[in-house]
Amino acid sequence: MKMFEFPAFLVLSLIDKGYKESIEDVVELCEDKKIFTYLGEKYNNENISNFARKEETENYLQEFVRTFTTGDFQRKFHIENNGLVLIVSALVDS
Repeated sequence: MKMFEFPAFLVLSLIDKGYKESIEDVVELCEDKKIFTYLGEKYNNENISNFARKEETENYLQEFVRTFTTGDFQRKFHIENNGLVLIVSALVDS
């Protein structure tokens, strides 16, 4: 299993339920390393709040959002509307 496969599945489960977050909010939460705590609390999902490689995943996502601009997300990943999809794309791109 790739290092970030499990957290990608957790976020995919939120997308499957129809949940959506703005790209701007996701970028800010990734920058602050609070994305999984936020998602777990908002969607009442303890699995997404606490998983084995949470710290490494949040470190990776912080570095990811520092590397790209919002326009880059659209050009490279073709993501315009859902920050949750951006998270999955970042984890798949790892």
